[in-house]
Amino acid sequence: MTQRRDVRIEKITRNLPCRLTESELKDFGRRLAVKCEDIAAEESRQKDQKSEMKARLDGMESERATLAIVVRRQEEQRDVECEETFDYELGKVTVTRTDTGEEIRVRPMSNEERQQPLPV
Repeated sequence: MTQRRDVRIEKITRNLPCRLTESELKDFGRRLAVKCEDIAAEESRQKDQKSEMKARLDGMESERATLAIVVRRQEEQRDVECEETFDYELGKVTVTRTDTGEEIRVRPMSNEERQQPLPV
């Protein structure tokens, strides 16, 4: 075969579609299955993290709301030691704060409370 002198041939590389062999197809299938599992695991991990982050944020928002109420009202609910005074003559029970001396409640004695304890 004689070569023509007015033709030039150069080697080049092009990205073209190629049919896969059975072995290549199986390999791609395995890689695809692994990637699907990886994606599902990552989505689950992110969902769990979002739930944890949401719970932390909800806790912070709840605490903020509680603090805002305390600041707005300029008071806070606390356990305070009190005394109950049973006045048998008036038939009343008076509840008094021991820290401030403030009377916070006066109520009638119940029938049970009207029974004075016997001296021992």
